[in-house]
Amino acid sequence: MRAIRMKASIPPDRVLHMALPGDVGEGEAEVIVLLNDERPAGPPPPLAEVLRGSPLPPGDALAKAEIDQLLNRERLAWGNR
Repeated sequence: MRAIRMKASIPPDRVLHMALPGDVGEGEAEVIVLLNDERPAGPPPPLAEVLRGSPLPPGDALAKAEIDQLLNRERLAWGNR
């Protein structure tokens, strides 16, 4: 497998037209497009959906120490991924 790196401009219609080097044969190929932006793939989920995944039942009040403990547990879980 060989990779060819080329620069391209994406026009408003989002259709790419590229001329490959002459030594590239005909046939199937896999094309990967790498974008320079950091935008998410789609709109963020609604807040209600995010909160449904919360480990806390709605309306529960927590002390600062309990919140800190939950945050630390979450940080540790992210560090193990």
